[in-house]
Amino acid sequence: MVEIPDVTEEHIPDYCNCCGNDLSSLPHQYAGSRQVFDIPEIKIKVTEHKVYKKVCPCGCETKSDYPSQANAPVSYGNNIESLIGYFHTRQYLPFKRMQEMFNTVFNIPISEGGIHYLLNKLVTKAEPAYNLIKQEIANSKSPIGSDETGVKVSGDKNWAWTWQNEKATFITITDNRGQKSIEQTFENGFENAVLVHDCWKSHFNTNAQSHQICMAHLLRDLNYLTESTIINGVELAKTYF
Repeated sequence: MVEIPDVTEEHIPDYCNCCGNDLSSLPHQYAGSRQVFDIPEIKIKVTEHKVYKKVCPCGCETKSDYPSQANAPVSYGNNIESLIGYFHTRQYLPFKRMQEMFNTVFNIPISEGGIHYLLNKLVTKAEPAYNLIKQEIANSKSPIGSDETGVKVSGDKNWAWTWQNEKATFITITDNRGQKSIEQTFENGFENAVLVHDCWKSHFNTNAQSHQICMAHLLRDLNYLTESTIINGVELAKTYF
C-alpha cells in the first residue's frame, strides 16, 4: 500500500444491517482501509499551438515560430512516437496489431503507413546515439565480446552482428556472415582490446590486440571431453586433442 493515495473514497454506513434503522446522524469510527491499483482511462490529449505576429515601429513584422514537434497542421506527439518505437523494437508487435492497439486501447487513429513514418523519424533521432555507441566499442580498451546469429529481414536470411563491452552494446544487420561485414562495420578492428568470440573464422581474422575464445564455448567443449572420456575411454579424449 502507498502512504499517500491519489484518490480516497469514504464508505460510511447509513442504515443498520440488522434492523434497518437510520444511522446517518450517528458519529462514525475508522474501521480499516484497502487500496485498488488501476490505470486511469486513456484519452488522447490534443494541444493546439497558436502563433502570433507583431509589427515593430520600424515597420518589420515578426511572427513567432511553431515548436519543432508541430511541423504540420496535425502531427503525433513525442509520447506516441516513443510508444511506437517501444512496441516495435522491444515488444515486436507487427504493424497491423500495433495499429489495432492504438485504435482500440488508446482511441488514436493511425495507419500502418503512419506507424512506418514515425519509426523512420525515430531512426533519424536515434542515429547520433547509435554512432556514439559504435565509437565507444571501436575505441574500447576493455574486452569486447562478439557474436553473430541468423535473422529474417523481409523474408530473406540476414545476420545480426553484436559487439559488446562493459559499457555498451552495438548491433547491426548485414546480408552475410563473412569477414566483409566486420570490415565494413569496424574498419580498423579493435587494436586496443581483447576480442572474445567463438571459433568462427571471421572473428579470428579480425584485427585485435589479442583473441580469447568464449568461456561458454570452452566449457561446452570441456563437458564434451569429459562425457566422451567417461563413455568411450581415454583414447577418444587423446584423439580429440
